[in-house]
Amino acid sequence: MRGPLPFLDRQAVTLTQADAVVQRIADQLPLRGLVQAGSASKLRMRSVVVPLGAMAVAGTAHSALQLEMAPLPDVVTLAFCEAGSADLSADGHRVLLPPCSAAMFLPGCAFHCTTAGIVSVLLHDSAQRLAAAATAMVAPEARENPGLQARFNRPLVLDGSGDARLQATLTSLRRALRLLDEPQLQASGGFEALQLEDLLRRHLVLLLWPDLIDPEPPPPMGPWRDPILEALLEWMDCHLDAPLTLTALALRSGDSVRNLQYRFQRRLGCSPMQWLRQRRLEAVHAELSRGEPGGTVAAIARRHGFHHLPTFSAAFQRRFGILPSQLLRQGKRT
Repeated sequence: MRGPLPFLDRQAVTLTQADAVVQRIADQLPLRGLVQAGSASKLRMRSVVVPLGAMAVAGTAHSALQLEMAPLPDVVTLAFCEAGSADLSADGHRVLLPPCSAAMFLPGCAFHCTTAGIVSVLLHDSAQRLAAAATAMVAPEARENPGLQARFNRPLVLDGSGDARLQATLTSLRRALRLLDEPQLQASGGFEALQLEDLLRRHLVLLLWPDLIDPEPPPPMGPWRDPILEALLEWMDCHLDAPLTLTALALRSGDSVRNLQYRFQRRLGCSPMQWLRQRRLEAVHAELSRGEPGGTVAAIARRHGFHHLPTFSAAFQRRFGILPSQLLRQGKRT
């Protein structure tokens, strides 16, 4: 093995028995066969898996192995190396993945992998969720583009060494994965608050469709009414307690993520998620002011999408100049 895992290294499971290694891999992927390279005394694997909604992120370090995987329907996988290299073959494509500068996209297909000592990352996602995120991110007129659809249905080698946009996206993805190294965030609902699952999924879309990084500028919007934005704002006001993401808002509006962000910035001077946060704070303020019997700050905050109480309290005080607990006490006295 070639060093620590890129995230949660201290929480990783260490395995040295062949049966345990086989079971650990089979828990993530449909394993057809495993052949160890080298002597049995050198077999070693360290692994950690982090679930994120419909997504799972696995970090693994292991000694030399050959793996044969069966197809995994309705699941897509992105594989890349942090240290060492991997020889991957899938559907007639073969690539030697170097560390950090390349990845391979595997849309539920069978594949074969041969490695020496390696540290790797696998992102497993729902094919349906990834397709929905892609639909939300592209402009409406591009959603039926056959080139876009094709890139999600076949194995792809994503080599950033000759493509600055791909390399920048891979680097950004690796930095985003470092957030997983904060177990307190996971325990307190911080991953949900940061919409980490949605962020990682949008990185996958950008890797598969890098033209989204530099698209045509959105058309200018005049001073007239914007029925798309008005309808979305009304819907958001009715769903402040729902786990909304930027991707979900774009799908609801029928617009691309980029155009939706432009609409909000032009009309409201903020991003969609900033507007949603302010509306949620206002809803919490109204409920605390009523001081209904049995109500607590934590329960009211969670009901409106705030899962990390210290962060919520600080934001509430900045917005209204009073602590939520003080406002609740005032509401109960009136």
